[in-house]
Amino acid sequence: MILTLDYRPSQPHGWLGGDKPLGVTLGGHTAATDYTADDRQCRVSLLPLDPEYRTTPTDEFRQTLDTAFGAHYAVRFLGRPSGRGPFSVQSYTVSADSLSIGADLYVVYDTNPLGVTRGTMRWLQVSRGGPIASDQGPRVDGMGPANPFSPTGGSTSVNGTRVGNFLSVFEAPLVPLDLQFTAEAFLARDTGTRDGSGREVVEVFCGVAYGWEVRS
Repeated sequence: MILTLDYRPSQPHGWLGGDKPLGVTLGGHTAATDYTADDRQCRVSLLPLDPEYRTTPTDEFRQTLDTAFGAHYAVRFLGRPSGRGPFSVQSYTVSADSLSIGADLYVVYDTNPLGVTRGTMRWLQVSRGGPIASDQGPRVDGMGPANPFSPTGGSTSVNGTRVGNFLSVFEAPLVPLDLQFTAEAFLARDTGTRDGSGREVVEVFCGVAYGWEVRS
């Protein structure tokens, strides 16, 4: 069943850091669900991040991004200058069926949340994910070595209203393997300009932190 939902975590109207809703899209909110794999009882569940609204990324986010792309991109962390966050979380959920398990985060935002008039709004994500007992990262979830921007964020239309969106999806076959995924995703502007050293200038604003895990 597809559920029409205005997901409301700890903030009013589904907004992270604000009080004005963007609208409703198709989504859901299931915090945990159980399944059986190889005769073992397992559970896929959201981590208690809810998700968190953040105005500044962690040091790990900054360092990972700089190590991977600092030679070509000059990243400026501007934060959120006003008190209202621009994001509406409209799906944050896990699922399990007879073939696979999954989890997703879906966020919509004002296409011009900060009053910028030049450049292109993108998303940057740094994540850790994999078997709990192994090295999990961190890594930049971008479009390969060419640039750091997430391929799942952009502009779209919902019920005739132009919004921006960001989607993160995890899907795996039914396995009794302990896994964990955590991430920070930040709204950024690809300015189309360069600094004095010739690097492309990227401005980073506010974002969200979220995650899920699988345990047998």
